[in-house]
Amino acid sequence: MVRSAAAILALFIFTGAAQAQQRHTVVDGETLWSLAQRYYSDPWRWPRIYEANRAPSGQVEDPHWIYPGEVLIIPDVDATPVVAEMVIEPAPAPVGPPVVVVETVEPERTVFYNSPDGGRAGFILSGTQNTRPVVPREVAVSAPWLGPVSGDPPNIGTVTEFSGADDELVSRTIAMPFDRILIALPGLAAARGTELLAFRVAGEVPGVGQVLQPTGVLAVSDPTPEGAVALVVTVFEHLSVGDFLLPLPTYALRPGVMAQPVTTGADATIIGFAREHAINSIHDVAFLDQGSDQGVSIGDEYVVLWNEGNGAPPEIEGRLQVIQVHPDHASARIIWLRNPVFQTGGIVGLDRRMP
Repeated sequence: MVRSAAAILALFIFTGAAQAQQRHTVVDGETLWSLAQRYYSDPWRWPRIYEANRAPSGQVEDPHWIYPGEVLIIPDVDATPVVAEMVIEPAPAPVGPPVVVVETVEPERTVFYNSPDGGRAGFILSGTQNTRPVVPREVAVSAPWLGPVSGDPPNIGTVTEFSGADDELVSRTIAMPFDRILIALPGLAAARGTELLAFRVAGEVPGVGQVLQPTGVLAVSDPTPEGAVALVVTVFEHLSVGDFLLPLPTYALRPGVMAQPVTTGADATIIGFAREHAINSIHDVAFLDQGSDQGVSIGDEYVVLWNEGNGAPPEIEGRLQVIQVHPDHASARIIWLRNPVFQTGGIVGLDRRMP
């Protein structure tokens, strides 16, 4: 896209007889992703705008690119007048000695840990960052979970064929974002815009279940008698022919809502890991034997405590954050680690619970 120092943002009103919609004039720097965030408060809904403006009837030939001056239809949005505004690039900061900011208020929560490469890493959640959900949607949607011990996992269909940007079938074995692929949905009729989660069997926890790994998110573009043509919205792992499909899990975390400390709650047992290592590290995913049937929620946190036995209070040695829940188990990632304390069969205690 062409960048410029200033641009006029103008929204034109369009009244649809059958469905509310707006027209939006594209300005420098905008993408389908940013327009979906602006109008739907959800960037993952960009395929809805793409489908409403696809060539040849529309202007968008490639969803990677929209250009200043193009007038796009924004479906499912009430036509409300918006005052045009001038967007001006800010003036460069004056040259001078660096300004040192001294934080006078303790952050709401700070977590530091040693990264696997020996460096110092971490994150801070402060009052100015409370517009973010405690578990990002991409993390929750891409979290692995446990399936049956054997046989095909529960699913509603499979990925069958790939096509490229020109809708011609391609010989690639791995899908890429914006690919159009064919999916089979036996006995089901998926409406246009339906979002699906693609996944595959990535391993197993012996005696417990198969490890099911999400590979990407699809959006139904054109239903067919055998299933549908779907657009690849995002890819987590190698999205391939034969991957299974499920409806995209719901995600209801509210920005700024944090897990709160608790003094009581059921312990959980680690029943396995998504990827087994000799020593597990930050961001590895563990499976817990507690799930939504036991009241576990995305965002809850569990810890491992160590008691020296000398009368001093126990200290936290590691922390897990729940990133996905199922009726009988939960997926939790390691977010803090003092020592390699997480192992299959280990007991973790509930430390923080989502309100």
